[in-house]
Parts: sequence; C-alpha cells; structure tokens
Amino acid sequence: GLEGWDSPTTMLGLKIPQRVLDRELEVLLGRTPEAPVVFAGSLDLASRSGREWRSTVEFLAQGLQARESMLGHPLVSGPAAQAVVRGLLLVAPNSYTAELTGDVAAAGPTYVRRAVAFIEDNADQPLTLEQIAEAANISPRALQTGFRTHLESTPISVLRDVRLRRVHADLLAAAPTDLVSTVARRWGFMHVGRFAIHYAQTFGQSPSETLRNSTKF
Repeated sequence: GLEGWDSPTTMLGLKIPQRVLDRELEVLLGRTPEAPVVFAGSLDLASRSGREWRSTVEFLAQGLQARESMLGHPLVSGPAAQAVVRGLLLVAPNSYTAELTGDVAAAGPTYVRRAVAFIEDNADQPLTLEQIAEAANISPRALQTGFRTHLESTPISVLRDVRLRRVHADLLAAAPTDLVSTVARRWGFMHVGRFAIHYAQTFGQSPSETLRNSTKF
C-alpha cells in the first residue's frame, strides 16, 4: 500500500506501454536502442523540469476528461501525449540520460544539405523536426546542432523561410480573386497575423502589397 498521507488524496496515475517508450526513445536517440530504457532513482517534481513535465501531464489529463477540449482531436492529443513520453525520458533519470542530455556532435554539411533538400521538396507538407531528421538519416538533436553550426539557423526556421519564399512567389503570380490567407494556408501558415509579421520582416512589405503587384492584376 501507499503511505504518507493523513487524509484522502487524489492521485493521478500514468501508464505508458513499453513499446511507446521504445519508439520515442529511438526518435530521441536517432538510432535503435540496444536495450529497453531502465529508470533509476526518482523524478524530482519540485525541480523546474519536474514541474514542467507534471504540468504537461495534468494538461493532457484534464483535456482528455473535458467534453469540448481541443485535445479531443487526434492531431492535438497525439503530440501532447508524445510530449509527455519524451519529457519523461528527458527529465527522469534513466539508463540513457547521459546520451539524451549530454553534448551531441553536430551533423556534417552532407546531412544538413540532405535535410535542406528534403525541406525544399516537401515544404507543402506538415513536416516535423523528426521527419526532417529521419529523411537526412541522423538524430534530431544532431541535425539541430548541425543547422546551428553550418547555417546559424534551425530546421524549422529554414522550413518557415522556404515557405515564405513560396508564398511570395505565389502572391506575385496570383489571380485577382486570390486571397492572402488562402495562399498562406496553402504553405502551412495557419495563423495569418503571425505570418504577416514574418513576411514583412523578410520582404520589407506586407503580403497584400505583394498581391497588388501580381503579374495577373
């Protein structure tokens, strides 16, 4: 039994299948682990990382219990559950902690070029860091370090820049009936206001100004 409480206490239990831990560990490592992860010691929920992880768990639990929560959508609940599992692997002491949290060698130029080519070819798809790293055949952490080393950027920032250039080209060739929001969403920009800020910073004009300069107007 459990001891240490003088009065009734509400507890939140978390059960993670081994196959899920193994899959997320493989993604974080960028390779197939040679043995299942073994947790050692205890997770300090009073530490900063412990509190952040606990908040993620509570957010997921509360959202799944609510009737009209955005977590009812699998495209939202899936990444949230993934964040809980990956967070546990990163903050709870285990047999792979040294490798997961230690320094990682930067991906070389060949891997970075491979990743950039994949981004260019698939910029219209809902890409994640993990997908980009998998296409480059290297771990996400090594790829991020490689992008910082060789491009002074990140894979997701490069993806955003590629998409912005595609939007710019489409707006210049847009028809009079086209809308900025439609073109932006075509390239993955769901938050039009935030998109407009990045666009103006990149091209020195608003998307609507570019649209007015379309060759089809």
